[in-house]
Amino acid sequence: MIYQDISCSYKFNQFEWQQVPEDQCLSEFSQQRNLKIGTYNVLFGMPSKILNIYSRNKKRFTHIIENIIPETDPDVLSLMEVTQEFKDMLLSNPYIRQNYYVSHVSKIYQRRLFEVFVISKQPFTSIYLVDSKQGRYQFSIFHNQEVWKSFILISTHLWAGEGDFGSRQKQLSLVNQCILDRNFLNSRHINDTIKQIANIAIQNNNIILQGDLNLHMRHEDAYIYENGFIDTYREIYPFQDGYTWDSAQNNFINSVFIFDDRRMRLDRILLRKSCNLFQIQDVKILGKEKIGIGLCASDHYLLLSILKINENPQNLIQQYDTSNIVQDQNTGFRTIQTIIKIRKVFLFGIIFSIILLAVGIPLLIIYK
Repeated sequence: MIYQDISCSYKFNQFEWQQVPEDQCLSEFSQQRNLKIGTYNVLFGMPSKILNIYSRNKKRFTHIIENIIPETDPDVLSLMEVTQEFKDMLLSNPYIRQNYYVSHVSKIYQRRLFEVFVISKQPFTSIYLVDSKQGRYQFSIFHNQEVWKSFILISTHLWAGEGDFGSRQKQLSLVNQCILDRNFLNSRHINDTIKQIANIAIQNNNIILQGDLNLHMRHEDAYIYENGFIDTYREIYPFQDGYTWDSAQNNFINSVFIFDDRRMRLDRILLRKSCNLFQIQDVKILGKEKIGIGLCASDHYLLLSILKINENPQNLIQQYDTSNIVQDQNTGFRTIQTIIKIRKVFLFGIIFSIILLAVGIPLLIIYK
């Protein structure tokens, strides 16, 4: 894993976004109320004006920034597939400027069309890691004056692709190894205080991993547990579907990804096993409302975990049994290969119909 950058979060001060000084980067999440931690893939949108007819970026992004985020009111939110267009709209929004710190202002991943972006009601420090083969990761360290309440939030967007589950397994293994080896703290640019706080958080297992993990196949749930994490949604709702990418309910998916009938839990919020800082209160799936004909705010839904900071830390987490899904290497719906075949047949049918009309109409005129 290659170290990329480190920065304290930014806060808007009157005229511009300014970086918070290191000595002021302290978080004060209260024990008196629940902590709302969320992840949301906002769908990067189509840069082409023609394709934007379908994706309708501005309308979707406006709804996310002006409606979904204020109504959801997350304490911390990891955003996936953030483009420059979305970020410009987010950073210029009065509500965001007044209520949130942001992870960065300038682009971190210069070669990427979109990136991972974090907003929070409390300041934090982020370490950015990138690997050409293993993806990109943002380790955000929330430093509390009561050191035992400090924690690390890891935001990531794992490789997509139904058949690419081997790569996702390696990526989750890499995150686990980073935590065990603590090698993401090796850079000389990271000050001793941040290293100390991060080490305490790791020692206490106060770690959240969240994002669009792209876990397509049912058996991929096992990767979560074998790499030292638990799934917050499954701890509360062990038998519910909990789809965050749902072609049956989200009409936007059908308008962009035709003939795709898959319903999947691509987005996850995970806690480190034996984490004794947080008690899971609830997990919600939000942002399902329609905002136009065949349009939702994204092809994904927002996933929000409601956590309580334990006043007397103790292990309150029970593991979800994955023994019955280890060999279940399918989504339960059409495979992507089948979907592509249907699309090809559909396209061939359209082309054939056009040719038939182009040839048939002149013949009818001639013989008439």
